[in-house]
Amino acid sequence: MKPFLIKPIFCVKGKTTFLGDKSVAHRAILVSAITPSKTKIENFPVNKDCLSTAGAIQKLGVKLAYDYKHPKDLNASIIVHGVGLHGFKKPRENIFVGDSGTTLRIILGLLAGQPFKVTLCAGKSLSKRPMSRVTVPLRMMGAKISSRYKSNFGLKEEYPPIDIQGGDLKPLIYKMPVASAQVKSAILIAGLYACGKTCVYEPVKTRDHTERMLKLFNADIKLSGNKVIIRGGRCLKSPKKIYIPADI
Repeated sequence: MKPFLIKPIFCVKGKTTFLGDKSVAHRAILVSAITPSKTKIENFPVNKDCLSTAGAIQKLGVKLAYDYKHPKDLNASIIVHGVGLHGFKKPRENIFVGDSGTTLRIILGLLAGQPFKVTLCAGKSLSKRPMSRVTVPLRMMGAKISSRYKSNFGLKEEYPPIDIQGGDLKPLIYKMPVASAQVKSAILIAGLYACGKTCVYEPVKTRDHTERMLKLFNADIKLSGNKVIIRGGRCLKSPKKIYIPADI
């Protein structure tokens, strides 16, 4: 190899746009879907995980419209034509969520309130990840869930694919054994369908993207330390437009 010289530069000038935060984007599209009006989501990151969530709600009958400034852009504006809490339609086929754990866990909470059965299938990697921490509290609320069982270090654990039959849910007071923002989100969204107050206690405070998003959409939700309380039955109201903050 021939030697070469690298000369340092004194400054870099230019502009760049960071992609929207995936965690916020998942929640924005899911909550928009259960709001009975149109919501425009700007700076939506076009990646496999977020598109898994978008594809899942489309199979449930929600119409989406994408607006790209350039076909190769990695972010876009997306318009969600929400159908309200009870406007989803039974999908004609299984819903494949790829390897997006956020999609699978949070959408389970949403499907817990629907009066039909859905099968959720996952990719090779996600199919190896345990799901009992989210299926157990949703069963306690009244959802009928069956999944693939497997022994894990002597304990029986659940894995995708997962069948969920939703319906009338009852409120829950749940002390989470393990801190998880995704599991907390699933319970809170399921709480929208329960008659009464659902309360979640976290052992350690986790990120509050879902709480902020639900509050933005006028949900009856209150926070106090590591406790989150949500009251079901209230119709959500769209802010009309959301800009997904950048994730450096």
